[in-house]
Amino acid sequence: MTHPAPLPAPLYQGSVNTWECDDGGHLNIRFHLERAFIGLAHMARPLEIPHAFTESAGSTLLAQEVHVRFIKEARPGAPLIMHGGVVDISETEATLCLDMRHHDGAPGTAFTFKVRHVETRALRSFPWSERTKRPPSG
Repeated sequence: MTHPAPLPAPLYQGSVNTWECDDGGHLNIRFHLERAFIGLAHMARPLEIPHAFTESAGSTLLAQEVHVRFIKEARPGAPLIMHGGVVDISETEATLCLDMRHHDGAPGTAFTFKVRHVETRALRSFPWSERTKRPPSG
């Protein structure tokens, strides 16, 4: 019997608060994006920049494009979990996909980020390490 590969650690795990919802009882777009940027910050660790988005970081991620696809509404009390991965990586840029799902596994919101690896202070493009660009083994 084969076992499925374990999922990576969640990039976000939480639930929808009533005060985060609009008059129709749906999670407001700004809170979808808040969760996406939390996920993006956690994606920095496997990209070998664990201190991204901190003042002391030598390099960070700069979002160039963000595409959001709303698949299923999130309502108050709904548990949500997000995983993600690298779709494509070049010398200084990457395309990342973050997948936020409901407790039953139903897709909720999909985020695609095109990010640039930059020096924190000057925001100049900065090459990824060879280890970051190497495909995962397994």
